Amino acid sequence: MINEIKILPADAEAISRAESRWDAVSKPKKSLGDLEELIVRIAGAQRTENIDLSPRAAVVFAADNGIVAERIAQSSPDLTAGVAAHIACGRGNINTMSRAAGCDVICVDVGIDSRYLPVRPREMVDLHVTDGTRSFLEGPAMTDEDARKAFGAGLYMADRISEKGIRIAAAGEMGIGNTTTSAAVIAALLDREPREIVGRGAGLDDSGLVRKIDVVRRGILKHELLDCSGGEPAETAWRALCCVGGLDIAAMAGFYTGCASHHIPVILDGLISAAAALTAVYMNENVRDYLIASHIGREAGTSAVLKKLGLKAILQADLALGEGTGAVLLFPILDVAAAEYNSALTFDDMGFVSDEDAEDGIRVFMRK
Repeated sequence: MINEIKILPADAEAISRAESRWDAVSKPKKSLGDLEELIVRIAGAQRTENIDLSPRAAVVFAADNGIVAERIAQSSPDLTAGVAAHIACGRGNINTMSRAAGCDVICVDVGIDSRYLPVRPREMVDLHVTDGTRSFLEGPAMTDEDARKAFGAGLYMADRISEKGIRIAAAGEMGIGNTTTSAAVIAALLDREPREIVGRGAGLDDSGLVRKIDVVRRGILKHELLDCSGGEPAETAWRALCCVGGLDIAAMAGFYTGCASHHIPVILDGLISAAAALTAVYMNENVRDYLIASHIGREAGTSAVLKKLGLKAILQADLALGEGTGAVLLFPILDVAAAEYNSALTFDDMGFVSDEDAEDGIRVFMRK
């Protein structure tokens, strides 16, 4: 399934044309810095310099994690179902922020524990694989089959938003315990000590943090995921995902892969998004060209992944909310950057022409 997905690298010609358009705007070259790079990346992903930022959608994947049995989360597992139901009905944090950002929200059940969600809201997309994962201290978190189903759910949602004409997407998640699973995947794939990656999640105290680091360390040792950096990337990523990951991570990895196959740029959120992105890129390096970083976040693992992938986050706001909220926050910034890119006065409008071949590399402007 995964190997059959064709993903083209970003379009180099579209990138070049977008860069030229920025250079024509009546401002010093590269003076909008990272904002220019964002627009150029979108042009490369959409394969045209005439970028389009609407319609847009945020897809939130919800699933439970068996590792909560190890007391690594501040909240009880029934919160996954409760928050996901509110998101599906339009009452979550991501919904409020998305309305302000002109973004639709779609909530997908890929693995909510049905004990806590006896009746699924009709607004929630049912791609349920199983009632959460197993504790990875007891065995692999997921079977290969369940991981493939969850990955397939992400692919399906990418197909679905493509059919709806979505031009740019964001991805989020809801799942108590998923900062632990994400940290375990990241630590394994980057061959980093768990203490360098594991954070406090939704607010663990010092003793909880020590316990969480130990759980991740024991999980990596149990599944022999030490020194993963030397293996074949796709196989390594899949093994780490099945052993210590989660259904939401698998679904998001599938979503990123599917969006890339449809030339839809997709905005990352925080730690869980980063774990999914790392997994997806390890399985197909071209996926990277379609990923846009939004914020650094509070968890050290996020910045470690972004550095590995060569992605630069725009926002540094100490965010740790999840649900895709950090990704959605980037939309208003993109709108402003796109307005400047599409509508700003150019040197040609002003009656000036640039001599790019001037002496000493100095760019000289002369009246026509």
